[in-house]
Amino acid sequence: MQPLMKIDLEKALDGDQPVIIELGCGKKKKQDRISIDKVNLPGVDIVADLEEGLAFLPDGSVDEIHCRSVLEHIANFETLMADMVRVLKPGGKCLITFFLSIYLLHALLLYRVDQDHQV
Repeated sequence: MQPLMKIDLEKALDGDQPVIIELGCGKKKKQDRISIDKVNLPGVDIVADLEEGLAFLPDGSVDEIHCRSVLEHIANFETLMADMVRVLKPGGKCLITFFLSIYLLHALLLYRVDQDHQV
């Protein structure tokens, strides 16, 4: 799925304000965030399939990522997590909340261990 840009992404990334993206925002767009969702709803800034990652965002371009109740719906978990790390600026923050399942907890722990070993 080719991302549908409903905003000027280059302008949004080059502004004076911190760049905050909201993954899987649905109908609940929050002010001062770039909202990304698979469904083309009012308020969604970028329509993209998160299963395919965040290739449309440049490396080190995001100050914060907000991801609420999305990861438990992603089958291609590792690709999305790697892209989330890739697009964060040094010192950037990633705020994740999710429904805890044993599978997801296991995947998060394995991902964290794998990332720690690469440093």
